[in-house]
Parts: sequence; C-alpha cells; structure tokens
Amino acid sequence: MKFEFEGVNADKFAAALKAKQPELVKTAKTALSDLVEEWTNSVRNNFTGWYDGANRTGATPQGRLRNRGKLKSSVGGRVKGNTLDNLRAVLRVGSSAAFYAEVQEEGAQISGNRMMTIPVGAALTGAGRLKSAARIVRTASGWGTSGMGRTFIKKDVIFSATTKSGRKRKEPIVLYVLRKSVSVPARLGARHELDRVQPETLNNLSRRFMRILKEPA
Repeated sequence: MKFEFEGVNADKFAAALKAKQPELVKTAKTALSDLVEEWTNSVRNNFTGWYDGANRTGATPQGRLRNRGKLKSSVGGRVKGNTLDNLRAVLRVGSSAAFYAEVQEEGAQISGNRMMTIPVGAALTGAGRLKSAARIVRTASGWGTSGMGRTFIKKDVIFSATTKSGRKRKEPIVLYVLRKSVSVPARLGARHELDRVQPETLNNLSRRFMRILKEPA
C-alpha cells in the first residue's frame, strides 16, 4: 500500500499516518484475512461434479454432484507482510497434484493421439472419482476391469458384460464413453469471486482507515 498526500494539512496527515501505523497495519491485516477467507470459501462452494447420478445421500439438484478432490483442497491463501508498504493477500489455486487449475478456470478443448476414455455412471463414485473396481486392465482372457467384470466396446461406448465373478449380466453396464476430444467449460470462478469480494473489502478498509486517522492521537 502506497500513500501520497497533497493539499492543506498534508504534512499533519502524513505524520498521523506514521504515528498510527501499528493500528493501521493490524486493521489492514484483519481486512485482508477476511478477504482471503471469503474468497476461499466462495470458490470452494462453487465445486460440483458434472455428471448425472446419485451421491451417498441420494440425487442432488440438477444431477450435479459435489467434487471433493485435490483441486478444491488446493484453494486457499494467506496474508504476507508487516508494514503498510508490503502488506498483501496471496491467493492460491492449484498445486503439483492439481495442475489442471488453469483449465478449470479458463476452459479448454482437450484431445489426445488416441481416443479418450471418459468414465461415466457406474464407473464413478458418489464424489465423482473413478472407482478402483472400474479401472481397465488386461486379463488372461482379454480386456476387462479390476473388479467389474469383462468389457466390450460398441459405438464408442465401453460396457461391462459380466460380473466380477464372470457371470453374464442381464443388461450390460455403461462404464466409459470414447471421445476424440472433450470440451471443458470455464467453471472454477476464481477471478470472478475475487472481482466480487475485492471492491467491498477495499471500501471497508478505506472507511476504517479514515476513522482511525480522525481519532485524536
């Protein structure tokens, strides 16, 4: 934070700022900490899955299920600095384990050299992650899953044809769809939430500063 003073009583105001810097720093730290907390909570609350189904407590509104993965847990921040000149809020999204944060924030078209296997329905847990039993593996008798039986492909869809014990299913279960590319929409909203909370925080901080500076020394 940088301050310049011009006009009548500018010198007195600058002197008051210097004298009351400890109280101003404390106030600024509180305001920035509140910003970090509100931004973190707002971004985390935006996390939902994007497939139809039921979670552990039943169907959710619009079939969107909450995502509790590594990207969500990476959202956070802290306040750094100890003077008005170097105080700042550092906000964080993503990590080495959640390197796809930019894709979630900006959106992207993702493709590969091979067809991409997109898990759906029965292959997913209630939290939207791939079930370990649904992982594709090569067996002695051909391709299958680690715990949901043998598979076959029809019209770019991978089905489970048998149970884990090898019994034929009455109706095959859809586990994956095959796609040459997928479009990931921009949906994280980190910048949007910052644009929302920052003006209010700065306005409140400005009012608090003026009250402190107007108080008798």
